[in-house]
Amino acid sequence: MGRLRNVRELSLQYNTLSGTAPSELGLMGGGDLRRVQPYQPESNVVATATVNFGSTLISGAIPTEIGLLGALERLDFSHTRAEGHIPDVVGTPLQLLHLQHSRVSGTLASTLVASLTRLRSLRIAETALSGTLPTELLEASRLFDLNGEATALSGTIPTELAQGGEQHYLNLARTRISGTVPDALFNRNSLVHLDLLDTRLSGTLPALTDTASLISLNVDNCSLTGLPTSLPRSISHLYLNRNPIRANASGLSTLLGSLDGSNLHVLD
Repeated sequence: MGRLRNVRELSLQYNTLSGTAPSELGLMGGGDLRRVQPYQPESNVVATATVNFGSTLISGAIPTEIGLLGALERLDFSHTRAEGHIPDVVGTPLQLLHLQHSRVSGTLASTLVASLTRLRSLRIAETALSGTLPTELLEASRLFDLNGEATALSGTIPTELAQGGEQHYLNLARTRISGTVPDALFNRNSLVHLDLLDTRLSGTLPALTDTASLISLNVDNCSLTGLPTSLPRSISHLYLNRNPIRANASGLSTLLGSLDGSNLHVLD
């Protein structure tokens, strides 16, 4: 693969390719542009931007040499048997990192995520990743889609998640996330889908203003004790099953009075 000097995109998705990914991946498309010189988008040098092994039988560690691809924008080892740690892609213009349903382990290193200022989509669901969500990641202004479902992620939801970024989809369901839900998270104009199912969250849900764009909220099977005092008209799916919520009928009626066609699920 090191001889493939003109490859901008390598996509081998949805086939029965097996074995380990070769270390020569780091030599494609003009070689180590990051080490030789900073990558310039307007450069006439062909640079590999996509490496996609998703939904194959690839196994073993993801080659560290992938970090040599200084123009890398999309890296996908989702639905594979890939294992080991996330490769060092510090300094790349990575926009998409999809590792969901793989055997990747370790943590999201602060030094790594702090450098991924162009990251738009991070999917690590159903992996062996653990630890807390780095605040550096949550401050990324371009992050659109974050899916960490069914991992060993723990700690609280950082306030930075509520304050920065453009997240439309946030899924931390079936993790060890605990504490309370930050007020500002619920009232972000960009957030559309929020899934916190089966976490260790507690307390009362914050009020949602009419300026919020939230459509779907799932907090089933948590330890929430109180309903929010208001909801935006945008809400269409609200799941509150299996929580020790204490609310009387009049309070619930007031809460739902301004909603149009919501599918409310409450189980005390």
